[in-house]
Amino acid sequence: MKKRITLLIIAISIIGIILVSGFIIIKLNYNNKNDTPKGNKQDSYSISLEKINLYDKLKGYYDDSSDISAYKINGNYIYGNIINHYKNGDLFTTKSIFSYDYVNDTVEIYEFNYDYRILYYYIYNDNIYASLILRDTGIYSGYYYKWAIIKFDKTFKNAEVLKEGKTTNMFYVPVFYYSSKQNVLYAVAIDDISTSDENVDLLTRNLAIYKIDNNGITAVKEYTGNYKNKEGRMLCNIFDIQLYNDKLFYCTTDYNTIQEIRELDLSNYTDTVLRSYNLDDGWIISSFQRNDIGIFVGFASTVKSYAGKTTFYNFKTKELQEIDSEPIYNREPMLSNYVLFQSNSGWKAYNTIDNKFYDIKIDNYEDDYLYAIYRVLDNDKILIQGKKNIYIGTVRFE
Repeated sequence: MKKRITLLIIAISIIGIILVSGFIIIKLNYNNKNDTPKGNKQDSYSISLEKINLYDKLKGYYDDSSDISAYKINGNYIYGNIINHYKNGDLFTTKSIFSYDYVNDTVEIYEFNYDYRILYYYIYNDNIYASLILRDTGIYSGYYYKWAIIKFDKTFKNAEVLKEGKTTNMFYVPVFYYSSKQNVLYAVAIDDISTSDENVDLLTRNLAIYKIDNNGITAVKEYTGNYKNKEGRMLCNIFDIQLYNDKLFYCTTDYNTIQEIRELDLSNYTDTVLRSYNLDDGWIISSFQRNDIGIFVGFASTVKSYAGKTTFYNFKTKELQEIDSEPIYNREPMLSNYVLFQSNSGWKAYNTIDNKFYDIKIDNYEDDYLYAIYRVLDNDKILIQGKKNIYIGTVRFE
């Protein structure tokens, strides 16, 4: 049972990697309503797509060897990168990063003239803070990658290495979150510590939340766990982290008995356990998000393939509502009182107020393939990336 739980956690992490990386493309099929949970009313919710000019703005910076990826939204700005997938083996290389103001239709491009891969970055105080993934060297090179948090100026010169670490997963490099209230940048990092044995299971996994400002980088919260003995606190998934109302929202686990959804108050660095779940109950967290009212948590079954359940806990009333569903993998903030996600049969929305699922119809889109990711712009607008174009979608919940 414990091994099954561990494997399922790893599988969910891999699904997160696929969604974030955008390597799997799905054909739109939005009118199929056969996969909706039994007993749910079928109202016609919709998303209207409008093409933006980003691909045109980036002409000359990418070719057939390149991929364009929208990475993060900050106000009117879309941040992304251009990847060369023919260099550096499975790691690829970053050709450039960009910021696009979709309101004013202006773009800034920062060329990266190194044979390395930037997975995540943030432009802060006229500097670029980047998470690089590199190949490890030495006795453990077959098991580990190396990551580094590096501070550059805006021309990608004057590099300063702030932190380094190791990871057994090439996508588990530090991710950045910016607190506008404090004007402070934070990085969440996993460091897999190698042992004297070359067995990948014999590792200590550290989790650190770093504060980055003009004084440098400082750990404000740290956890540690032992992956072999299944004890301590380790991060469930580096993709399931949310900054909400100046609090970091994440999940820790010992991969054995418990998963805990935690919230770190960035004003005083105290953490609170919002919800706790026993892994022996036969369910594992697939994704979670919160809003002012409560917390949505989706689960996958450790017993039945493709079985899931969806819950919403109201902070004020202390009421927990639950409905059978497929497992939900959602990496973006909630839209008002809705959780928007994609399944094999198309787009759906979970209404946290009436505890029901609704199919989403897509309007005004061209004959395009869409990547299995989206980004939230505000309460009724999302960014959807296609193979040919990038779209802003206006969501209507009727």
